[in-house]
Amino acid sequence: MIDKLRTIDNWVDYRLNKYRKWPSEVYINLTSECNKQCDICTYDHERAKGAHLVTLEDIKKMTWLKHVKFLGLWCGNGESLLNPEFEDILDYVRATWPHLQTQLSTNGILLTHEIGNKITFVNVSLNRANISPALANAIARIKTTKSISFVMTLDNIIEMPAFVALAGRLGATAIIGHCMFHSLAGARPLDVSKSCYNDPEKTNHYLRLAQEAATNWGVKLWSPPLLNLEEDYICRGTPTRLNLPYCSDPFKRLYLTVDEYAQPSAIVCCSGCYFDVRYDIKKMTPEYLHWLWNKGPFVHLRKTVDKPKEGGNILCNWCKTVNRFKPEAGRSYELIKKHVQKGSWTL
Repeated sequence: MIDKLRTIDNWVDYRLNKYRKWPSEVYINLTSECNKQCDICTYDHERAKGAHLVTLEDIKKMTWLKHVKFLGLWCGNGESLLNPEFEDILDYVRATWPHLQTQLSTNGILLTHEIGNKITFVNVSLNRANISPALANAIARIKTTKSISFVMTLDNIIEMPAFVALAGRLGATAIIGHCMFHSLAGARPLDVSKSCYNDPEKTNHYLRLAQEAATNWGVKLWSPPLLNLEEDYICRGTPTRLNLPYCSDPFKRLYLTVDEYAQPSAIVCCSGCYFDVRYDIKKMTPEYLHWLWNKGPFVHLRKTVDKPKEGGNILCNWCKTVNRFKPEAGRSYELIKKHVQKGSWTL
């Protein structure tokens, strides 16, 4: 309820052209470095080395976290558990702001059940069904809310039913999603031939088997609808059977992330589009956070996100009309840049 009230409060605030409020959800890249090169990732690992690191002292400056409800100790790129102060940061956050709900998504290489049990929501990105006994044991011993995730390509979809069964054995929610081959800018090109949209019949076969496995194991499964040529609705760039036209992300979420080249980049929605809004993690005081939260692109998004009749904005219109998982969808990043270059979106 508090989260909903804060979102409404921000919505009213921005419509009145006032900028006093705070995001209710914040996600922070604790490090730019990663210890795994996934086939589905366009991240530049070489540039990431030593490029970005959040320290405990940086977190201590974020006194505005008392206004936040949800804190993600990760933000897309990089493996947070590589941060040498991760546990110190986690312990400080829990002691200083005990109201915060925390989240971590990790590849699991450095995960222990002791760490997992200190975090409200834990996701382990596996993309496969076969994992080491040590990792399986660590996940099984996590008693807080947990999930395991699987990004499907033509190389691994045969493993989806076994992946759901693994979730059942570990007591976790199973999350299955598409690979974004062409929708995000990347430093390393992906092999588009592996897109599941190249073989919808095979993909749908294994999606059905995964759904059957979820029923048999009693597993909560989040997965995309079966692939077809005509989706009923597009929401957040994703095919869905639900008509969900409203998006509150720009009013409540702030992602202090790093882009595909490991440069600090702040965004306010899950599109993955970087606007070149740079930030300095060493200056993250309340005054600095307010300045960042109210940068031009973010205010523009709030004013236009749910106004399609007035033209909306290129990002939100794209997100509500284009299936970003199709290889031919084009890159949202490139569309945004073209729009900005025309001067119709002032940064």
